[in-house]
Amino acid sequence: MAVDKIALIFVIVAALAYAGIWLGGIIVVGGWLAIIILIPVCVVAYILGRVISQRLGNKEDDHYDRIDR
Repeated sequence: MAVDKIALIFVIVAALAYAGIWLGGIIVVGGWLAIIILIPVCVVAYILGRVISQRLGNKEDDHYDRIDR
């Protein structure tokens, strides 16, 4: 597995852990206000997920993984 994919997985796991703790705190403290905050967070998470899935699924970027440095 390429180093960039391992680093990307690590960043995703760390971000999801942070987001889970942050959202849990907002829901506990904010109540109904958390729903208003949760909508933009979900939109950003969706866009980030799409960007990451396109990056991992793009066959054109695989060419650069085979180049010797």
